[in-house]
Amino acid sequence: ALTVEEPTVLDQVQLGGPQTLSCFAAPQRAMTSWIAVWRYCHARRLPKHLLVLSGLCLLAGLWGGSLFEMPNLQGGRGASVPIGLILPLGAAGVVGVSTYTAAAELELVAARDLRRWRLAHATMMTALAAIALFGAVTWRAGLDVGSSAVRNVAGFTGLSLPCAVALGAPLRVLGPLTSRPLCPSIL
Repeated sequence: ALTVEEPTVLDQVQLGGPQTLSCFAAPQRAMTSWIAVWRYCHARRLPKHLLVLSGLCLLAGLWGGSLFEMPNLQGGRGASVPIGLILPLGAAGVVGVSTYTAAAELELVAARDLRRWRLAHATMMTALAAIALFGAVTWRAGLDVGSSAVRNVAGFTGLSLPCAVALGAPLRVLGPLTSRPLCPSIL
């Protein structure tokens, strides 16, 4: 008859038995997740995009209530629009550019579903841009211009992301730029 010996505690530790697995598995998985998030953010140059977004918020805080004379293509007098309503176009551009990837074909076969990561990334960047611009523009120009800036951030970003899919990443800005003649209520 064949007998099987029970492994000793030393054997379980050397073989990575239940004691070591239960103590180190969860922190290792959490660390692996944070490393994956950091690599995703680093590949998208997220710190640089956040710096540009901070600069836009600084401009909104300094000159958000100042009026910008919009050119009129028909020769008449143009409309005066607060700069706080034009800066969301730049914020939407930052959000759109930050979701760009140079290796889209590789991401389609990646082990992780990076489309979900990109969706979460675009949502969080849009929310961050809207909150930051709301605070800066409201401080300088008032609540009505601040809430309109939030609307413009959401609208311009909502136009730029589908344009990136339909026209390609380099042409993603065409949606927000051409929305003025199509939807004059945006500005």
